[in-house]
Amino acid sequence: ESVLSFKSYEKGREKWQGETLHGVWFDEEPPLDIYSEGLTRTNATGGITIVTFTPLLGMSDVVLLFLSAGEVEGMGRG
Repeated sequence: ESVLSFKSYEKGREKWQGETLHGVWFDEEPPLDIYSEGLTRTNATGGITIVTFTPLLGMSDVVLLFLSAGEVEGMGRG
């Protein structure tokens, strides 16, 4: 059985809590707390997390998670 559901970021982190998921797809840049919650929801199943967005917020906390320390340091942020 497969179930597809949609959640908005505006509902906050609490709306993301409690479910065990096999996959999460963020199609716009999520706030860091919601991104972290999405990852947590897939831990029990070994599920996947997909993130597809243009970093319109610049070097946000979420964007920085995908860069190595050397890359961040090279940008003068380390």
